[in-house]
Amino acid sequence: MKSIEFNEKQLEAYKNGATKFIVPIDKIVDMGVEYALTTTVGDSICGKYENERVIKTFKQPISDFIKHESKVKVNDTFFIQEDFIQGYEDVYDQKKDEYKTWYKLDNDLHSWMEDEESEEIEVPWISANKMEEQEARFKNTCSYIEFKKVQDLELDDILNIGIPKDFKCGEDGLELWEWLEYWFDEQHGSLAYDNNPYVFIYTHKGK
Repeated sequence: MKSIEFNEKQLEAYKNGATKFIVPIDKIVDMGVEYALTTTVGDSICGKYENERVIKTFKQPISDFIKHESKVKVNDTFFIQEDFIQGYEDVYDQKKDEYKTWYKLDNDLHSWMEDEESEEIEVPWISANKMEEQEARFKNTCSYIEFKKVQDLELDDILNIGIPKDFKCGEDGLELWEWLEYWFDEQHGSLAYDNNPYVFIYTHKGK
């Protein structure tokens, strides 16, 4: 089964009912050459590679680009990767007949340790990208994929990627785009919102 790695904010949004998530992409490797994505022309995406000696360009239909570059495809079932640890302190789950898997987002391991010990212990969390299917608690199916620049996200996109439940929005809705800019930069600092990178927008079938 395919996998998608979520950061903490995406996990929180997913648990709160978000039905979309975005994955930024600013480069493509073709025949060993790394092209920076530059623009769309009609139904095609264009890229450019440039150094002191040579300039190369890249052009591909967006449908083919999604097919080759997207980690999951429409109707693919995938599991969500998150920071975790299994078998810590040999805590055995008798109901599942296996060692308990702890998830960093839940913070319940720290709560358990506080009951067991008086001093806090540094937990050796395992990186999300190491998670295998059998360790995952969230699985879903991709129902739709879009490709656009982050500043072209529409109201429906923003509302469904998981804005905070207590978020207050005025009549003009400008606060939503301000929140999106802050949220995007917080998660993808190397691909700043102001640089307007391309993103895949995935819709899934919900929890």
